[in-house]
Amino acid sequence: MSGEVKIGRLHKLYVDADGDIAVPTWVEYGEIQGGSRTGQRDVSEIKERAFDETLVMLGHKNREISLTATKRPGNTNFDLLQAAFESGAKVGIAMMTGPIATSGEQGYQAEMYVTGFDDDQANDATTVAVTLRPAADYVTAPDFVEIA
Repeated sequence: MSGEVKIGRLHKLYVDADGDIAVPTWVEYGEIQGGSRTGQRDVSEIKERAFDETLVMLGHKNREISLTATKRPGNTNFDLLQAAFESGAKVGIAMMTGPIATSGEQGYQAEMYVTGFDDDQANDATTVAVTLRPAADYVTAPDFVEIA
């Protein structure tokens, strides 16, 4: 990634309600307290007697987006994520380094399922932990993009 360093607060998260990001209608989701994208790769270990080290072969990427959403019933984005979890519908997600229409901004975009919607109501909690994972039945493949 090139350019200036940006703190997390300047990064942007967008949702697309219909879940098909081929021609998305991105809406910024600002009512989150934190967001993260994790990525791992499956690996197969190779332990050959001729070598003193364990070697690996790379497999599939495993990505996940986690965010802490402020509970705001009546907020379109919050309601969208809650409904997607309950119904099993896909949502489009874009986690970008800045405004999605700005040339040079980068980020991960995918059609995703809400696989976790953890509403901890202890101590008057005002947040919900949301977990999203890429959908296998995508129309547009998940991708790391740069806005041209």
